[in-house]
Amino acid sequence: MKYENIALVRIDAENRLCIAPEAMNFQYIYRAAMDVHWDAEGKFLHAPVPRKWSHLQWFKQIINAVKDEYNCQLSVTEKTIWENVTGTAKEEMRRIAPIHAITIHPQ
Repeated sequence: MKYENIALVRIDAENRLCIAPEAMNFQYIYRAAMDVHWDAEGKFLHAPVPRKWSHLQWFKQIINAVKDEYNCQLSVTEKTIWENVTGTAKEEMRRIAPIHAITIHPQ
């Protein structure tokens, strides 16, 4: 399994949950068929605007989609930037994507 650090977690102006990896590109994430998308220009993964699911449920979905499609575990770090994500949701997201000691980037 590969590991990739999460550089940024944010809830954008459209109320979508967005996750930016430090280095990897997940342009084929749509193949996972889990309603997770890649923004090529902004270089981030995002979920649709939540209707029934919370941002926390979409965070789990994005983590699982990357794991299933890329065999890669996304992990938060001390350097992860959080925008418009606070409180309990932030703490739960930290538990779902814990820090890994080693991050391997493809060559």
